[in-house]
Amino acid sequence: MLSLSFLKAKSHLNKMFDSQEEIKAKYMKQRYYDNGPRAKKLLAWKVRRQLDERSVHKIKDPQSGKMCLKLEEIQQSFVNYT
Repeated sequence: MLSLSFLKAKSHLNKMFDSQEEIKAKYMKQRYYDNGPRAKKLLAWKVRRQLDERSVHKIKDPQSGKMCLKLEEIQQSFVNYT
């Protein structure tokens, strides 16, 4: 009984969240894909910021325990992780 009401509430919250995300995506597309030089600058800035946020700038090597800052060292740390 309790789990059924919990599942209904979870389903309702998921639907609300999805609808809110769809609205946000719609307005974001409109904001960054309009014509004009300002929109292109905003889009370029947003893309650069997202790339910076998703990049790995440093990582701790699990074998040696030291911090790797160079791209080659970071890649090697990921290869050695397996």
